[in-house]
Amino acid sequence: MYLAFPPSMAEIPTFTPAQKPLAHANPPKPNIFFNIDTGWGMVNLNKDHMWVSEHYSEFGKPVCQTPNSTQWRKIVDDATKEYLSADPDNRQSSDLYDPFKTGKYVPFVPQDHKDAQGNPIYTESIPIVACATLSKVEMINPLLKNLIRQYADSAYIGVGTYGPYAPEGLSWTQAQNTINMNHIGVPITDLSKEDENSPNSAYQKMYDFIDKVTTNDYVLKSDVKRINNAPMLNAMYQMSLYFRGFPIGETRQGYWTDTNGTQWDFKQHKSPLKYRCTKNHVVFLTNGLQEGLGILPILKADTRRPQDPARDKDSDPSFLYYYPHEVPDNGKWVSDDGQFYTSRYRAYGWGAEIGNDYVTVGKMLRNYDIRNAKYHNTNNFPAVDAAGKNWYAQGSKTQNVVLNALLFNPGGNFIEYDGVTMGNAYLPGGTKGKIEKATRATKVGYYDYEVTDYALAVESMDTILRGDTIPSSSTSAFEDQYQRTEDTIRYKSHYNLPQRTGVIEAYAWDKSLNNWAKEPLWTTNQKVRGAQGWLRTMAYPKKGGTAKPYDAPMWTGYLYNAYNAAYNSILWDRLTIYLWGVQQFDHGGYKDMYRVNSRPVAMGSIVHSNLAYFAKDRSYLNLKTMSKHLQSEMSHFVLHRSSNFWWNLIITNSNDGVINLIHAEKGPNHFKSNPWAGQRYAGYFPGFLAQRLDEIALRRNPFNFTMDGPVNLFDFKHRGKNNDKFSTVGYSAMGAGGKGIAAYRIYETVLTGVDRDNNPRFGWDNHFFKPLFEISNEGHYKTRGFENLGYTYSDFEFFNRYYDGQAEGVAVFGNGWGNSVSSLYLINAYTGELLQEIILNNKGGGASSPAIVVERDHNGYQRIVAAYVGDLSGKLYKVEFNEDLTAKRVETLLKPANSYNPITVKPMLVKSGNDVWVYFGTGRNADEQQDRGPDSKVLQYIYGVKDTGKYGLTLKHLGKNTMKTEYNTIVNDSDHAIGPVSVVSKSKSQYGWYIPLNTDGKGERVVLSPARTDGSIVFSTWGNNEMMLLSEDDPYYDPWIQDEAFGKVFFLSLTNGQSSGTKRSSVVTKSVTPGIPTAPGIYTQSELSGGGDGLEDTVDEEIAEKIADEIWGNNAGLANLLGGNRGSRPKEEAILVNGCGTITGDDGQDITCIDVPDAPDPIPLFPKRISIQNLY
Repeated sequence: MYLAFPPSMAEIPTFTPAQKPLAHANPPKPNIFFNIDTGWGMVNLNKDHMWVSEHYSEFGKPVCQTPNSTQWRKIVDDATKEYLSADPDNRQSSDLYDPFKTGKYVPFVPQDHKDAQGNPIYTESIPIVACATLSKVEMINPLLKNLIRQYADSAYIGVGTYGPYAPEGLSWTQAQNTINMNHIGVPITDLSKEDENSPNSAYQKMYDFIDKVTTNDYVLKSDVKRINNAPMLNAMYQMSLYFRGFPIGETRQGYWTDTNGTQWDFKQHKSPLKYRCTKNHVVFLTNGLQEGLGILPILKADTRRPQDPARDKDSDPSFLYYYPHEVPDNGKWVSDDGQFYTSRYRAYGWGAEIGNDYVTVGKMLRNYDIRNAKYHNTNNFPAVDAAGKNWYAQGSKTQNVVLNALLFNPGGNFIEYDGVTMGNAYLPGGTKGKIEKATRATKVGYYDYEVTDYALAVESMDTILRGDTIPSSSTSAFEDQYQRTEDTIRYKSHYNLPQRTGVIEAYAWDKSLNNWAKEPLWTTNQKVRGAQGWLRTMAYPKKGGTAKPYDAPMWTGYLYNAYNAAYNSILWDRLTIYLWGVQQFDHGGYKDMYRVNSRPVAMGSIVHSNLAYFAKDRSYLNLKTMSKHLQSEMSHFVLHRSSNFWWNLIITNSNDGVINLIHAEKGPNHFKSNPWAGQRYAGYFPGFLAQRLDEIALRRNPFNFTMDGPVNLFDFKHRGKNNDKFSTVGYSAMGAGGKGIAAYRIYETVLTGVDRDNNPRFGWDNHFFKPLFEISNEGHYKTRGFENLGYTYSDFEFFNRYYDGQAEGVAVFGNGWGNSVSSLYLINAYTGELLQEIILNNKGGGASSPAIVVERDHNGYQRIVAAYVGDLSGKLYKVEFNEDLTAKRVETLLKPANSYNPITVKPMLVKSGNDVWVYFGTGRNADEQQDRGPDSKVLQYIYGVKDTGKYGLTLKHLGKNTMKTEYNTIVNDSDHAIGPVSVVSKSKSQYGWYIPLNTDGKGERVVLSPARTDGSIVFSTWGNNEMMLLSEDDPYYDPWIQDEAFGKVFFLSLTNGQSSGTKRSSVVTKSVTPGIPTAPGIYTQSELSGGGDGLEDTVDEEIAEKIADEIWGNNAGLANLLGGNRGSRPKEEAILVNGCGTITGDDGQDITCIDVPDAPDPIPLFPKRISIQNLY
């Protein structure tokens, strides 16, 4: 049912941006039990030590300073056990400067900090690159604590150990003592309901247990002489008992071959299984060694005596086989209740002489579906799950135990068992594969030691838990060439909001698949490290000061004034280095107000920001609208930049407040591969965001968006101090993150004259990244003239004009949402100076992204003629401009169909004769209150409006088109349903057409700007099938129930809006919201615009050929030898591949156009999702 208008929206309500995506997902949390290897090999400092950086993150190279010259030394007094420090408040009570509690830390020499005006502030040290020699078990202490914090909100967590001894690993003397096995230190717990700072919280219990078992003394107690020191096999089996609800042997006394039997005290733990749709993981933190083959105590029901071990070894993986003479069925070798063998049991699988013991246990745990009463303790297992549903009800998953490992081993002593894997992590060192590499600690370049890397550990955990925690979603994708060839690279981004992480992935074309490769060439998780690249900010004056902010390093002193203005407090270094992407460990001793968020990867979440591609050989200016002379100048500028600037860059905003510039796969000319690909070239933290640093960095604050808006690029000519300059700049907006924008220079050169052929000659080049200016309308540093600036969701349009005797770049953007006024801003693209504000509507709710029309002026530059823009009131405006940028007239081209048809997308403009076609849609997905629930079900529309000079158009003036969706005609599976959508005309009009989005009845809307092809307009729609989501505290909470996003992709005729069947058919998807397709020939920029999106080649043909020769080395064969095309324009010799579009959905799945037999057009097709979990 659609509402004609929602009762609550008689007027435009106040806009409040949602601080999370509107398609809610509250998936089941997995169970994670961290099991610590406390074997002897974890403390052997002569062989198995590791060089450990305090922050577990690379900072320059090498990571660690020379071991012989700079080692951590004791700073704890042996007598008093207090820190030898002049700062007892910070170093004694907070444990700030010894995260390992080993007494082996020495900080850097304290640094004197000054504010932007040079005034001393305070002194604090930043210990980053000094390293300590730690045993692995000591190193695990802070790493595991931080993993627990990292996953506390997205998983149920418990901790324990292997146990101190293998069952057969005690001497007669040792066996007389009562031994605590410590298999279950703290049972699996929901930490999201706990206060970490409470001394009685489950957090503190876990930390205390970890402190107890991760010391060298605990592992190497003098009264324990180990025979078998890494009882992994027994630990695996005890974990199975725990998950299945059986009691576990808590303590033991007695030698295992004692005829009187080993005495066990059993403890019953509640089975941690909670919901039918959860997954269960055991994660071993280990060096990979396994010694000790016994299992005790062991369920009789889990055993079987093989008649013929050689024959029976593969017959049934559901049992542990044993030798008949090992276990009598009477006497004290059986527990009091008769369930367990407690002595003289040696579970060999099928025997050490025949096979591999842990393989048997691993297979058994994989094979046991704990839902089956055959495999769980019926006296300690609920009849229904916590949602009150049967264990086999809809949404149920197999309830087995998946074994995984994070390995810490410096190059040897792995178990090697011919490719046998255990869970998701590869335990045997002889097994090769990507997951094994993801779980290995990383090596320092100069030393044959291993250094732990927290980012790598979290990446490994994410691999282990992929699909089990809150899912990673995708946001943006693009391809890097005009034509798709075998050299084309595809990039896409993902985010994980609970982890506050973002990643960019690069994919090559796989000839064997005739599709994109399944695995990325690289990801930024692998490549970007803390403090990498040029890190810049803008330094502001003290509160109340009038000095202009200026470009500065991202250092504490330069952020101090803005921070102090907001918090009236000093700025600690730990907040600054959080921005650098450096993981900082505390030992649980920080006061809550100082604890920073985890930094598992160096980039924050990329949610709504696009990936903008800066290709050095492309023009980001519409040269077709300029004179031949200026076309030549700008083309030569691109050629000069291509020759003198090495880098192609991916630019995006992330919600740690940083604007990221990442090296693309194709880099320096003639390099076979870019050695810097995936690394951070520069990071820019806008200085006004220092006023929100506590909100961004400290754990006590919930997640909020910061830099979450669009990125746009622009090339232009402008007047410098003495010469004309040619510059490439980027603009970043905040979206839901705030009311501000930031501009920055990527490349710049100076025009010095002409050569003998009258071609422009360029002189001094500035290759260095530099912030140019910031504009803000919140906090203590509001920019004058921008009082109507709202949340900056608007894209930026650009044009290069000639005014008052000189060239000037101009940026045009909507004022954004959240203010009553709708307006357009026009600013100097290099300085940020306000040139003009055009008021569209005093009660319009804020303007969205404009599309502009430019023409060539009498000087050969660009002149803005008109702009088309919508706002939250649903009106589409046309602004006509005078030469001085004042408005000649402001008209409403189209009025909304109802009171809530907001226009939030940038229109696409196409010239038809003397008329302009304007394509756009209505709807929004940005406000939690208005864009969910009944208000969000208002009927929305797709429009194609022809501007004939008639204003005030409504639906009655336009022709009506209707849709017919044929669901399930191509694919029908549990994940996706797709099919063609036919759009037919019901009536025609000279003023255009519209399509009501009424086929699904669930609030389908247009929230992505349309694109164009040579003959079609391309739309993507978004909708959300909202479910009744409850909090986990609600007795009816069921994690299987989640919102279901859906959408359609349309290829429509430009003139009548009907299905464009000559090239591609429209499609519909369920369960995934598609994005705009990425492919050659699909353009996001209007042909009438002044700027360029880099997707369409407008450079002069002769110059384009020179650029191609520069990139290819003037020899296609040589270029192939060197690794193929490193640029964006393929040579004629390049092999073209499937040119159909690829669409990325919001779950990260790609829809790839393929040819379907007997179908007139290629149809996007979803592959069925394949689990990577089932390695057993």
